[in-house]
Amino acid sequence: MKNTTKISLQITVFLLFVSIIFFVVALFWYGNYKSIKEFWNNFFIYKNIVLLILITIFSIIIWFFSKIIIWNIFEKVEKNNKRLKDYNHYLAHELKTPISVISSNMDVLKYGFDEKIVEKSKQELKHMTKIIDWLLDFSETIRLEDKKNINLENFLKAQISFLDKPEQIKIKNNLFNFTIETDEILFERVVKNLIENAIKHSSDQKLEIIMQEDKLIFKNNVFKDLTEEELEKIKQKFYSKSKNWNGIGLSMIWEILKILNYKMEIFSENNIFRVEIIY
Repeated sequence: MKNTTKISLQITVFLLFVSIIFFVVALFWYGNYKSIKEFWNNFFIYKNIVLLILITIFSIIIWFFSKIIIWNIFEKVEKNNKRLKDYNHYLAHELKTPISVISSNMDVLKYGFDEKIVEKSKQELKHMTKIIDWLLDFSETIRLEDKKNINLENFLKAQISFLDKPEQIKIKNNLFNFTIETDEILFERVVKNLIENAIKHSSDQKLEIIMQEDKLIFKNNVFKDLTEEELEKIKQKFYSKSKNWNGIGLSMIWEILKILNYKMEIFSENNIFRVEIIY
């Protein structure tokens, strides 16, 4: 017996039991019976049987609706549990590589100091910190309760201000005071990751962000177009270590956008890599 059916049945039996007890007590109290024996002898009359049947039908209706409600609740819980399980797998997979690199570097350092190896280890530690920060933000905002309207252009300008060369990014916008409703923390993580990867893999270290009423477009030049197979691969979990993507990975961004009720499409043609967030 499934949990949803079991719980709804328990609720129904409990309500049916309470209803019958209440019905019997009320019938005895207002029936002017002189004894319990007299009450019991007159209990199974036509009118009382009809009422019992109505109570039973009412209980069946309660069982039906309670099962639907409980099934919906369980479905949401199972989805959240699946997400948390994915986070754990993702965290384990993402941290495994930098830990292995640092461990190998430590073995090499036993034979002598090497500044390049130390610097590489520091970079791997920074990468680990970034992954943990992303996953913490993601898990803490799994239930969106604080969506708010943000001015999209001002938001984007704030995100590129952290770059050493913000002039690398050009924002195209023909919309006046355009706002979207979103969770600011999650959306910030998505935008920052897309910006970092676009700049890193751009052939000219430049990025163009185009604002439209229904979508936000990230477009940069690349040395080589990705094939359809490669585009499919970078959508998959744990592909963030590829030469085509870094950070938390497109699969994780996909999950974030699902929570935000957004969609994402990616294209690679004519040496231009384009990511579209459809809100």
